[in-house]
Amino acid sequence: LNAAGAPTEAATLVAGDAREPVTAENASANAVLATALSLQGNTAAALSRFNQVLQLDPDHVQALDGRARLLLRLGQTRQARLDAQRLVA
Repeated sequence: LNAAGAPTEAATLVAGDAREPVTAENASANAVLATALSLQGNTAAALSRFNQVLQLDPDHVQALDGRARLLLRLGQTRQARLDAQRLVA
């Protein structure tokens, strides 16, 4: 739903599973929520949630992609590039 431009619906869909603390069981739901938050302009909450997912799983593809895109929009190109490089490594 995020990719289709419906972040509110995506956030609603994962709301029950995307909770803190981030665990192995809910990391993907939290990455979906972080992407939705990012697309909605809630950058601080999105970045926090991406960071929590990546602290648990440094190679989480959806969280790396989402954080790279967010950091790029925030002008943090160096960190965005590092995340993007990890995606293709």
